[in-house]
Amino acid sequence: MAIVKPTLGKISGRVGNMIVYEVKGQTRMRSEPLDAKNPRTPKQVAHRNKVRGISDLFNSTDMRLLGTFDRATADTLMNGYNLFLKRNLKALNAEGQVGDPAKLCLAAGVLPLPSSLSVETEEDGTVRFAWGELHNPDWNSSWDKLQVAAYGECLEEDDDELYLYLLAKDIAPAHKHGCEWRLPENTPRPVWLYGFFSNEVSGKGTDSFLIGHFD
Repeated sequence: MAIVKPTLGKISGRVGNMIVYEVKGQTRMRSEPLDAKNPRTPKQVAHRNKVRGISDLFNSTDMRLLGTFDRATADTLMNGYNLFLKRNLKALNAEGQVGDPAKLCLAAGVLPLPSSLSVETEEDGTVRFAWGELHNPDWNSSWDKLQVAAYGECLEEDDDELYLYLLAKDIAPAHKHGCEWRLPENTPRPVWLYGFFSNEVSGKGTDSFLIGHFD
C-alpha cells in the first residue's frame, strides 16, 4: 500500500490493478492482481463469512456503544468500524455467527481498566464489582462511571433489532472502588453482560470486560 498526495483534487476508484481510496483525509493506494480469481478454500470462505457477520453485528449494535469505537479512533487513521471489526472478528465462527460471546468487545476506549478488577455474579442477577486504584492521570473520579452493556435480545420496543446494547448507565463512579448491582428482572434471557467505564464529559473510556452469562 502507498500513500499519495493528489494535487488535482480527490482521487478514488480503480486505475488498472490499483485501487485508490481515502482514509481520514489521506489518499491511499493498494494493488490487486490483474488475474484476480475468486478462491473458495474453507479458510477464505470462513473469513468472508466473518466479515459479513461483523457487518450484521455492527448494524445491530446500540449507537451509544458504537460511539465508543469512534472516540477511541479519533486521533488515528483507523475508523470506528475498522476497530469494531478488529476487536470482534475473533468472536465469530466460520459461519459468521457469534460463536464465543466471551470474546465480544462491546465498547472500546483509550484508558486502562482499574487495577485488581473483579466480578462476582449470582443466579438471581446480583453482580458485585470491586476494583483497585486508578493509576492513569486521565481518570476523573467524578465523571468516570461504570456502565453495563448486554449481548442478547433488547427489551426496548424501539430497539427490537439491537443485540448489543447499553443496559445500565452510570452505575457507580470509578473512585468508589466497587458496587453491587442487580440485573433488571424484565431483562430478556439468556443474556451476556459486559462492563466498561466511560466519561460523558471527556468522551474517554475503557474497553469492555466480561461480567458473565445469565440464562
